[in-house]
Amino acid sequence: MRAKGKFIVFLRILLLIVACIAATIVLVFPLWKFSTAAPRIYTLTVLILCAVLVIFLIVRKILSKIRK
Repeated sequence: MRAKGKFIVFLRILLLIVACIAATIVLVFPLWKFSTAAPRIYTLTVLILCAVLVIFLIVRKILSKIRK
């Protein structure tokens, strides 16, 4: 592999690392801020979202059984 090819691979890896760090900041910081600013509302929100997900999965499973 030539030096140019190695440099391109290095830049791609570096870009992937930067993208992961940026995504972490964009996703984690607001959640952390929300959880520390209003812990009860955050807990209620997370519980409601988990319940909605469970209900969605159950309904999807039932609908797939009905279609068969």
